[in-house]
Amino acid sequence: MVARLGDDDFAVLLTRLGDPAPQAAATAERIHDAVLADHLINDALPLVRPCIGAALIERAGMDAGRVMREAEEALRAEKADRG
Repeated sequence: MVARLGDDDFAVLLTRLGDPAPQAAATAERIHDAVLADHLINDALPLVRPCIGAALIERAGMDAGRVMREAEEALRAEKADRG
């Protein structure tokens, strides 16, 4: 499931992952690559690149607010790493 949260913010909900961390990371990489591929201009990469933050629901009953906060924290860390 994909949901638009804001102008350029989206959430992707993945379910039934056998091995959650590697599968979530692989999905994030595929999304990242797809966004870049769709925006190639004259074989050049765009100046703006996507940043992806991810969070895993670690236990039953974990509320959506906590999952979103953890994903936002991961996104901020990703943006900080890029400079």
